[in-house]
Amino acid sequence: MRKHCSILVLVFLYYSCLNDEKEIIINNTFKIESIDPNNENFSDLYFLKSLLTGKRIVFLGESTHGDGSTIEAKIRLIKFLHQELDFNVVAFEGSTV
Repeated sequence: MRKHCSILVLVFLYYSCLNDEKEIIINNTFKIESIDPNNENFSDLYFLKSLLTGKRIVFLGESTHGDGSTIEAKIRLIKFLHQELDFNVVAFEGSTV
């Protein structure tokens, strides 16, 4: 259900934007082929290299805790960041009891 809502919001935003804004969306949208954490063919993530080169910190968020698909995607992204861009520290939020 959430996937359909997200797509609907994106479609609405796309069609409600002015032409310049549509171009910005089109030019800054990239297709990710897989969220499978075992897929280490990172060619679909190479667009991130130019965006993240020289950066020291990357925040990976999530829409809700416990969303399995988001966790799988984040695992794959972390592998990419480590293997392709030499990021070497991962910090997770937590709480103290």
